[in-house]
Amino acid sequence: MQLIPLTEQHLAQIKQIVASQQLPVVDIGAHIRFFGFQQAANKDLMVIGGLELAADGAALLRSVVTLPAYRGRQLGTQFIVALEQYAKMHLHVSAFYLLTTTAAPFFVKLGYQSIDRASVPKAVQQSEEFSTICPASAICMWKAMDG
Repeated sequence: MQLIPLTEQHLAQIKQIVASQQLPVVDIGAHIRFFGFQQAANKDLMVIGGLELAADGAALLRSVVTLPAYRGRQLGTQFIVALEQYAKMHLHVSAFYLLTTTAAPFFVKLGYQSIDRASVPKAVQQSEEFSTICPASAICMWKAMDG
């Protein structure tokens, strides 16, 4: 499996996948770089997720979804690890932030820690996802990329 960048051609499919999991799609557009794992045989997407890049090496992790037919295979974990490595090497991301109402245990297993929203860099706080879309009850998490 290989991490692939998704393009504007995938935008309708991305929105459909994200909406199917009751995640917000209102601000999904070109400012969020989406990536996926694709099945080699038929090019079906298995996992998708986005990065909204902010200043100073910060990125907001967005809308990570393993499609139902591919769940239970550790693909979400593999996807996050690949996305973190890619973002660190090619996009110079040094810290990831995310908001979640349901997936905190998953991200804890991947080294993410809870953080107070006020401690998040201002550039991340100013994103639509952070400032208006996600509810105040969402858990804010982060992970620094070492080295």
